Amino acid sequence: MRKWLDVVFRGLSPVRVMVASLLLVAVTGWLDFATGHDIAFAIFYLAPIGLAAWYAGRWPGLGVSAISVLIWFSADYTA
Repeated sequence: MRKWLDVVFRGLSPVRVMVASLLLVAVTGWLDFATGHDIAFAIFYLAPIGLAAWYAGRWPGLGVSAISVLIWFSADYTA
C-alpha cells in the first residue's frame, strides 16, 4: 500500500500535492466540525501536513500546517 501511494504522489507536481493536501485538510475540518467535541480530530490533521511536507517541500508543508491550525481552531470554536 505504501509503495502505491509513494508512486502516485511522486508523479504529481507540487501544486497538485498541495491541492490534494488542502482537500484532505478540508475534509478533516468538516468531520471535526460535524462531530463537535465528542471526538478529537487533531491527530488527523498530521497526514495532509506530512504529505505536503514530504512530496512538495518544507514551505508548502508549513503553509498546509498554518491552514490546518486555522481550520482546526475554527472547527473547535464553532462546535
